[in-house]
Amino acid sequence: MKPLAERLCSRRSDVFEAALEEAALRASDGDGLLAGAFGSASSRYQRVGIAAALGETAGPAGLEALREALTARGTGSVDLRCAALIALARRVGEAASEDFATCAADKNVAVRQYAVFCLAACGDDRAWGLVLKFVRQRALVGFSEAVTYLCRRSTRRRGRPPIYEPSALPAHYQLTVTGVLGGCGASVIDTPRRPLLSGSTECHRS
Repeated sequence: MKPLAERLCSRRSDVFEAALEEAALRASDGDGLLAGAFGSASSRYQRVGIAAALGETAGPAGLEALREALTARGTGSVDLRCAALIALARRVGEAASEDFATCAADKNVAVRQYAVFCLAACGDDRAWGLVLKFVRQRALVGFSEAVTYLCRRSTRRRGRPPIYEPSALPAHYQLTVTGVLGGCGASVIDTPRRPLLSGSTECHRS
């Protein structure tokens, strides 16, 4: 059998995928091997696969490769950046909050959404104001993840006002909000001076 480093560069999908699994399980050198293969990957499919596998390892080489992946642009870069965000969340959690916050301001809506998902899962509160702005502008696809992040990171100790009262939201958001609040364990929500979402409280008409 060929060395693992060579199999990580294989054009055969079955060989490549088996090599990814093996590298992810090798605590001693798997991270370095994956990071090394990342630069020589022959396709975006391989780069995304390697980024995902780096979410299962630990070490400075893989961390650097994932952060470099977040700067990728061009064809296939969106899938790569989204995979890198999830991998960072898995391997370092809150320590990647700066990466999540930066990507939450990305021009691409998918990258923004994945960044907010990671913030909701494990990020700190540095992007709270930005996410609130996006929710008010309806600039995110995943409303529930954004509300989860805002609820989890909103406290009076930080001098922040209550986020919203459900009746202040458009009717088609209210069921989502109620479910999210239940999941967050929120109980008391006061009416804010300014609604979470500005504009009409009626349902949008298509």
